[in-house]
Amino acid sequence: MTGLRVVRAGFVMNLKMLATSSFFLVTSTLQPVIFATIAFYMFRAGGQGGTLLYAALGAGMMGVWSTTLYGSGGMIQWQRWQGTLELSAGSPHPLALVYLPFTLANALTGAYALVATLLWGRLLFRVRLHLVHP
Repeated sequence: MTGLRVVRAGFVMNLKMLATSSFFLVTSTLQPVIFATIAFYMFRAGGQGGTLLYAALGAGMMGVWSTTLYGSGGMIQWQRWQGTLELSAGSPHPLALVYLPFTLANALTGAYALVATLLWGRLLFRVRLHLVHP
């Protein structure tokens, strides 16, 4: 099996595993939006409209951190419970190549949390994101 197939198969498998966890789904989809809403209302009540972008970015980074934390920690715990941690460590492929798909899947869900909070802020609270040097 080539390295690219290992990464692809592991990526798809980890996304499916994450999609079956109701705790992770709430953590990665609802929690960032709830944090963003609370932060938007708090900053708006303070009367400083320019800080709403920072509230959106802060809530997005909290979503990135929580999805990465729970996703990565959960991945190792799930593999221990399923009895596949030893098989992954002893596979013929390098260990970094075996765990790269899990890292990519967690990074994708973290990026979703950041994009979701920025879109939520744009659609509901009209927060503008200006990219100075894209």
